[in-house]
Amino acid sequence: MWSGAFGANLGDELEMLPGAREVLSGYSGDLYEYEDERSVREVLAPALIDDRLLQFEAWAGMVKDALSADERLREFLAGGPVVEPGKIWWRERLPPRAERGFVEDAERVYGVHLDVM
Repeated sequence: MWSGAFGANLGDELEMLPGAREVLSGYSGDLYEYEDERSVREVLAPALIDDRLLQFEAWAGMVKDALSADERLREFLAGGPVVEPGKIWWRERLPPRAERGFVEDAERVYGVHLDVM
């Protein structure tokens, strides 16, 4: 789900968070792929708050960008259906809209309706 790579001059914070751009523009994969990609965010979570890593300027900049992308994603997902109540925010809800295959999977697996993009 990594859309971008580490390095200088990234420009867009959405490149730093796994799949952020794709989720916001209408996820095109299936539900299985989405679940797999969200697991990357879970692995990344401890590193985003690790004081040992934050002492490196490049890492601190990446964390700032990732957290900015988190805010945008969190706002977007707030409009989607709850499928795992009480879980961390990126697990609790699905996007409110996605491409047809994902929408069909969400209806079949979770019994929820999403808008088709």
